[in-house]
Amino acid sequence: MKTKEKRDGIEFTAITSDELSPLTGVAASLDNQWIPQRLLDELVSKQKPLSAIRATREKLVRAEFVRSLINCEQVVVNRAYFHNNPVLASCYQLGSGERETMKALLNEEVLVPYLYNEDSPAQRPGYAVDPALLDAWLGLCGDTCMPCVRLSWDGDANKRLIRTHLQERFHAFAQTLNVPDPSFWANAFLIPHLEREFANRLTQVAQHCVNAPRNNKLTDRQKLYEEFVAADKNSVLDLVIASESKKPFACQIKQLLDLRYNCNLSDALQCHALTGRDSIPRVFLQEWEPRVQKVAADTDAILSILKAVHFDLVQRVLYSTELDRLPLRIVRALRATEPWRDYRKAGISLLESSGEWTSNAEELFQRYVGVTGALHDLLEDEKVDDLLTIAEKAKPVVEFAFDFAGVTASVLWPDKGVPFLYFGAKWGGRAVSNKAPFIGRIVVRAGDDRDGRGKALLDIPFLQQRLEGGHDQWDGFVSKLKESFGKPRDEQKTSKQHEARINETESADG
Repeated sequence: MKTKEKRDGIEFTAITSDELSPLTGVAASLDNQWIPQRLLDELVSKQKPLSAIRATREKLVRAEFVRSLINCEQVVVNRAYFHNNPVLASCYQLGSGERETMKALLNEEVLVPYLYNEDSPAQRPGYAVDPALLDAWLGLCGDTCMPCVRLSWDGDANKRLIRTHLQERFHAFAQTLNVPDPSFWANAFLIPHLEREFANRLTQVAQHCVNAPRNNKLTDRQKLYEEFVAADKNSVLDLVIASESKKPFACQIKQLLDLRYNCNLSDALQCHALTGRDSIPRVFLQEWEPRVQKVAADTDAILSILKAVHFDLVQRVLYSTELDRLPLRIVRALRATEPWRDYRKAGISLLESSGEWTSNAEELFQRYVGVTGALHDLLEDEKVDDLLTIAEKAKPVVEFAFDFAGVTASVLWPDKGVPFLYFGAKWGGRAVSNKAPFIGRIVVRAGDDRDGRGKALLDIPFLQQRLEGGHDQWDGFVSKLKESFGKPRDEQKTSKQHEARINETESADG
């Protein structure tokens, strides 16, 4: 239950995760260590610190922040990010033209600060903060009644949950980096020719974590940065990524650690991880999910995976590289329009659906088109026509491919956002073997032809198990895919061709 609290001289609303909207996200790009993939190579090759790309990076962070405000009803932000993220700080610092809008977004519970172990958003941080910025933040706290979420508002319970859901889970992930098949990560990072070397390096990370828990202490991201990512221990805060010769695969290890670090909070709060569009997606972590590991006993688990990552796949498409230039007051005004409210309803319907993913995904994209139109109207007086195109011209196609005994059943999300089934082999009945492995793959394709079957840019196996029920279990799985996504695209084509031949014959006879 939401409660009004008065602490540290300010008033705020204390809430828990079950009081967040179903359409709530945690923006990973607000992490002060987030680096888009396109900038990683430049940092490593020139041995530059993170601060060297500040202007370019902040433009991308701003775009991701705005995207999260448009795509989600609520956005959870770690309180520390309000202090150490220049993009957020620039929105509320004294003299900022967006300070009043930030106040409104907090009062309206659009932005929800996450408190790690703080008792209030105004509690003095235990780390260094610019005094002027801290004064601006404390003033913001005093001028609003912002919502704040914690894992628990009971101190002892909160400590237990932090250790279980954040610290132990991160440690367990790092300690098992070498668990997936070596080809999993090698393919994920497009280095299949270095599979053995990468597997050996991941084993070193895992072994380091095995030796770490001493005196009840767990390893954390900074310690692993020092050991496997940073050029040296003095280059962690303003990160300099080590060269390949000094610390092999430092870039890949950093991306994995960052993904798990940022997804831990969204998982603990039971909301959605908004991974940066130029970052490896949340779905890469599915190999560690218990429901994936149990797939040999229950293919319903696969359908659970599809539903769980569906929103992540959809919201990554709803993006424009020009969003960084969109003023927050326009974003707030957009959220008050009827098209945005319709989009919100469609997003919640998609997340809460029990199987109607096709129609709900189509509805979401149609409603987003309405949001685009509303933005056009709002920007007419702003005279910034180059911002009117929200969606990029070229969009990738995301595919979940499931292989069993020579047959592939795929679920594809093309650029129009309506998922459909596709069978990649001649579909004439049962698979040819009853003992073949069941393999799930994530494929990212260039959407350069009409049915979305363009060139594969990425092909990553995320599970490899055996179906205990063999053919029968596979057939049941395919039937459930058809129930959720309709008749396969290739069957639809065959059916139409058959109908056309019948009509031609009838015309000839008549």
